[in-house]
Amino acid sequence: MSRFIPVTILIMALLGIAGHQVYEHYFNHGATSGRSAYQVLVEIDQVRRDEFLETLEALGTASARDAVDISASVTATISQIHFNDGERVEAGDLLVQLEASGQQGIVKEEMVKLQDEQRQLDHYKKLARTNSISQTQLDEQQARVDIQKATLKAAQGELDHFTITAPFSGTLGVRRVSVGALVKPGTVITTLDDLSVINVDFTIPETFLQSVEKGLTILCKTDAWPGEVFEGVVTHIDSRVNPVTRALAVRARLDNQQGRLRPGMLLSLDLIRNRTLSLMIPEKALAPMKGEQYVFVPDENNIAHRRAVRIGRRLPGKVEILAGLQEGESIVVEGGYRLQEGVPVVSNVKP
Repeated sequence: MSRFIPVTILIMALLGIAGHQVYEHYFNHGATSGRSAYQVLVEIDQVRRDEFLETLEALGTASARDAVDISASVTATISQIHFNDGERVEAGDLLVQLEASGQQGIVKEEMVKLQDEQRQLDHYKKLARTNSISQTQLDEQQARVDIQKATLKAAQGELDHFTITAPFSGTLGVRRVSVGALVKPGTVITTLDDLSVINVDFTIPETFLQSVEKGLTILCKTDAWPGEVFEGVVTHIDSRVNPVTRALAVRARLDNQQGRLRPGMLLSLDLIRNRTLSLMIPEKALAPMKGEQYVFVPDENNIAHRRAVRIGRRLPGKVEILAGLQEGESIVVEGGYRLQEGVPVVSNVKP
């Protein structure tokens, strides 16, 4: 048993020598590289003044500024179709021509009647110059001419119903009829939407009524365009609160010249109630301790010092600083959990 003791002592001595050599190599490596062996690698950023947005989240539904179902107002057969699916049209463009030969005949008949009544009136006027007819007869004939003019105008107005035009500029939907089809009043031929501007309708709780007004900015997102933000402006606030939901309807308007948003889309939106500039730092830079908030600030010699700060409002990943830091100061934002007061740091400055 005793002869094993020298061997154990020898092994322990060898391990001690090896450990000393490893420590000496590490220390010398740190010294030759210009760094203390006790320096901590951290990431440093600056305190910046950034925009702080107080927002109210909501869900909204998109709708076109103007939207209409194009339909016939008379019963007739389609003779010509002058548009394609999804086509862009201008106000007044011809879309559909209905078979109107019957109504055209009525208009011609009324025109002939008017011409006859007008000739008779002209004849009466000549006779009136020589007092060959009474003024009453002349007035009666003038009334017949006026009545016939109104009848012709009504017939022409009815003829206009056989020509269907675009009521405003916009984008057409899918064509739902074909040439030769019999259409009746209310039969949908296609749809027309003005997509240059999109309305967004949403509701807010009545408790936020005092902080909402016309002209406020909204920022909208949709799953159809990941990562894109569409900015709009509140244009209307309903005059009534829904007595069941205790919510208030609000409408905003978004520019949509590129046509990316479509009626019926679900939009998640942030209603910006207040926009201010504040000192902001990354939330991960905070080092809480005993109910207080601290950050580590490196000095000109790269020595980290703990400093108490007073925080305010928060945003995802950011926090507002009310006291304790100045704009432009450097702070540790990564690696601070390994720091203590007075520990040297080597910085990886964040751009």
